[in-house]
Amino acid sequence: MKRISVVMLLVTAAFSQNRSRLVDYALVLEDPPVAQKVQSRAALKSSEAQAHLAKVRGAQRSVIAELGRRKVQVSSTSQVLVNAVFVRVAAEDSAALKNIPGVKWMQYLPPSKPLLNTALDLVGVPAAWAAIGGSSNAGAGIRIGIIDTGIDQNHPGFQDSSLKPPAGFPAGDAAFTNNKVIVARSYVSLLNDTDPTYSTPDDFSARDRQGHGTAIAMIAAGVQHSAPLGTISGVAPKAFLGNYKVFGAPGVNEYTLFPAWNQALTDAINDGMDIVTLSLGEGDPAIVGPLDVGVAVCGDDICDVRSQAVESATKLGLLVVAAAGNGGDIGTKFPTQNSLNTPGVAPSALTVGASMNRHLLYQRVRVNGSSLGDLRALFGDGPKISSPVNTQVADVATLGNDGQACTALPAGSLTGVYALIQRGTCAYANKINNAQAAGATGVILYNSDGNQDITQRLFAENTGIPAALIGNNDGLALKQYLTANPKGTVTLDPAMQAADNPQVNTVAPFSSRGPSIGNFAATRDFALKPEIVAPGTDVYTATQKFDPNGDTYNATGYTRVSGTSYAVPFAAGVAAMVKAKNPKWTPGQLKSAVVNTATMSDLQGTVHVTDAGAGKLNATDAVSVAATLEPAAISFGAATALPVNRNLTLTNVSGANVTFTLAVRPIFDSPTAHVTLSDTVVSLQPGAFKSIQVSLSGSRPAAGSYEGFIDVTGAGPTLHMPYLYIGGSGVPFNIFPIIDGSFTGVTSDTAWLLAMRVIDPFGVPVANLPVSFRIQSGGGKFNAAGGDKATDVLGNAGVYVDLGPQQGDQIFIGTAGNFTQEFDGFARRPAVIKSGGVVNAATFQAGAGMAPGSYISIFGSDLSDTSFAETTPSLPVSLGQVSVSFDGGGKSLPGHLHFISPGQVNVQIPWEYQGQSSVAMKVTLYGYQSSTPYTVPLTTYSPGIFAVTNAAGAAITAANPAKRGDVIVIYANGLGPVDTPQTSGDPASATKLVGTLAGPVVTIGGTGSTVQFSGLAPGFVGLYQVNVLVPAGAPTGAQTLKLSIGGADVSVNLNVQ
Repeated sequence: MKRISVVMLLVTAAFSQNRSRLVDYALVLEDPPVAQKVQSRAALKSSEAQAHLAKVRGAQRSVIAELGRRKVQVSSTSQVLVNAVFVRVAAEDSAALKNIPGVKWMQYLPPSKPLLNTALDLVGVPAAWAAIGGSSNAGAGIRIGIIDTGIDQNHPGFQDSSLKPPAGFPAGDAAFTNNKVIVARSYVSLLNDTDPTYSTPDDFSARDRQGHGTAIAMIAAGVQHSAPLGTISGVAPKAFLGNYKVFGAPGVNEYTLFPAWNQALTDAINDGMDIVTLSLGEGDPAIVGPLDVGVAVCGDDICDVRSQAVESATKLGLLVVAAAGNGGDIGTKFPTQNSLNTPGVAPSALTVGASMNRHLLYQRVRVNGSSLGDLRALFGDGPKISSPVNTQVADVATLGNDGQACTALPAGSLTGVYALIQRGTCAYANKINNAQAAGATGVILYNSDGNQDITQRLFAENTGIPAALIGNNDGLALKQYLTANPKGTVTLDPAMQAADNPQVNTVAPFSSRGPSIGNFAATRDFALKPEIVAPGTDVYTATQKFDPNGDTYNATGYTRVSGTSYAVPFAAGVAAMVKAKNPKWTPGQLKSAVVNTATMSDLQGTVHVTDAGAGKLNATDAVSVAATLEPAAISFGAATALPVNRNLTLTNVSGANVTFTLAVRPIFDSPTAHVTLSDTVVSLQPGAFKSIQVSLSGSRPAAGSYEGFIDVTGAGPTLHMPYLYIGGSGVPFNIFPIIDGSFTGVTSDTAWLLAMRVIDPFGVPVANLPVSFRIQSGGGKFNAAGGDKATDVLGNAGVYVDLGPQQGDQIFIGTAGNFTQEFDGFARRPAVIKSGGVVNAATFQAGAGMAPGSYISIFGSDLSDTSFAETTPSLPVSLGQVSVSFDGGGKSLPGHLHFISPGQVNVQIPWEYQGQSSVAMKVTLYGYQSSTPYTVPLTTYSPGIFAVTNAAGAAITAANPAKRGDVIVIYANGLGPVDTPQTSGDPASATKLVGTLAGPVVTIGGTGSTVQFSGLAPGFVGLYQVNVLVPAGAPTGAQTLKLSIGGADVSVNLNVQ
């Protein structure tokens, strides 16, 4: 394979990487963005800034015109934070775009994914409230933007009648705002493609369908209120919130793209937000340094346009609080250093890792009539139960299976019971789907040998029955009980319970570690990230209860969450309290107050600054600082030639004259290199500042990671500024994936990029290490684009592969020195819609076309990995990772699903297509694996009959015939337009009847019948109801009921007495 560095590979990288899939890139133009030409947010409106904006737009118009000539789709543009035109193009066609006049460099933009009671006490929030005069002052007047999945503004956590929105607010979509959530904007439309082949239409409103954003907003600034597990509150309950939705619905647009969150960041600046949370990342560690430059490192000029956006936003006065990432345990050795995500690597971002909470939250499996009692459990991320379920349990090991259910189970062998299955060998979803296929109504999974851990994250969104995970010991005990009691039952209880956590105040195992991949210059500057940690496990918080498909959905509106995503809002809330007390402070000063008051002493065990930065968040001290330090942390990088000098700015913010004392406190020190200060005693008047030189001097340190703190005393709490310097060894120590360590694709997908990183024991990349790749299983092959033969300067190496032609595991192995990295993939057959397989869901006939607002059944193969019917009043835009899209007439809209299975999908055609003759429809799995678009003919009326009942709701049958003179109810499909506009997927009003515009004609046995009502069934989605009086003279026996409307008709058999 030919030599191409990973960064070079990124120029032609792809997400679901076959030729038919478009990929997102940023074409960055020559001129700097507007933010780089001004010194403040207010200056954006100056004549100079507007002139530069006009210049940038003019240059972009020339590039856009050339892109149009080349038939390249432009998704959006940006001028303020970055100067870029965003495009979607096939990966193999992208390289030519670099040569368009005016384009300076091009960057691949991988998708990003969305990464309380006792937790507030752990970080000193109640004491901080007391210090600022009570929680009624916490964050008062400050605006926190939540760039995430949305915010459920109707949740009790966001109701505060005492708040008065600022002038000019609410902004955006007022339907999703209130006097606390003062902005609601959605950017999900930027994730959709205009080409029906690739489109992913979604709920484009600001509604939260996942729950991630609602949870984060509650932690940051939710109001105090009662929840099922106790009273909860956000950190800064008097702060305003801005909802900037950049993630779509589960199973449709679960990932976001940089153009969406870049525009959200821009709008947050224009909306006057003071702080924003960015709890998102690529899902994999950052590939390049945030401010790296040069062809040797980046393959072009500046590497990371996402970090540039964060730096620009900070310059305009916005504090960006970002997640470190959840990659702390992805390497072959623990912890995994150098595993931070972007944009958390951006120097100006306040980057937050996760520490362990005081309590563990769990649900229960109660073994009835047994001394085993309650077993701790967590219900997974597939379908969920909302109330206790009592059920029989069967051990699949008794069915001739090895107990792991990785292969098909005997048909009907689990009918009506929950299955007990051990973890191992295959994915949780495979086990659950195999159990469902055998008739199981749910699954109890137990962990592998010796593993007592439980988690909600089962990656089982594509399953159709509930599943709970228990520890190995509990599983073995339940297994033994079932051996003695084959008909034994359990009660599964979804209510949350709490227990003490013996690992409280330790760094969470998953929390990404530093050093940051850093910036490469004369000295490799490995930035000190994360800068702090905050509780990020077992956090009890708010969530949405609208869409059961959301990862954090809970019918109670409250849930348990874990991840560095949820540590971010703790820091953002504390920063809001500091800002409320000091409204003129800069982002750098806010960051210092939060970072330099953190406490390392609170953390248990041996903790390095690369694990936790300055330590655990300390709200009490953060609101009381007398000085600020900029930067808040210093890294000297991989020091080679000494001395290395850094500048530290000390500012007196106390309001009085203060003499400050600075002292270096080494924790792990080199015998040959030392950190020194140009000044150790500094006297400052109020508001004055002093620049102090911090030097690493002596001789080059031996291989190792060296760290310590600069302590500042004199007034207020002691400030602790962490520092770091590294001596790289060049000896490989750890290996981990940075692109697609685990993935799902389609059979025969081409040009799938896999990449890994090799580091030494101190997190420094190992360059020029020979690497090789091989195919272990699945029938895949190496793509002609090739791959690397050695690691690059960033320690990275990658390869392009094509997936095999058969459905199943796709395993690829990368080898670097004595280390191997496994890339675990799975290829599934593509969804195929059968020719003639789109029919009226009531008649199963294609007819002359389908009416908008009606239900259709789609028949085919591999349309889903599970079977699942929705039961909520509103229909979701996805089920079990399956979505259906409709494109035509200038509209791109999601279908609303009622039922999915591998061979059939039932969906409502959007009402908005009334008046059109046809629409392009396709089935998509996992947001990107799509069938070929299918043309569905449309018509105004396509009547079909689902059922006929008597007035009491009993079905009319031979044993229960319709009686002459009685009213019967016809439940129908496709009766056309109605007199009140309807929202696709939402139920018809239960209080105001909605009638059809046309009146149907009904005959029974050829006898005309009186139609008493024709319209939508109250409280149902898209279901028509026709109330008919059976004529007194209607013939008896088996008769034909015929319904005609708008020139179309349908007939069914009806028994009359």
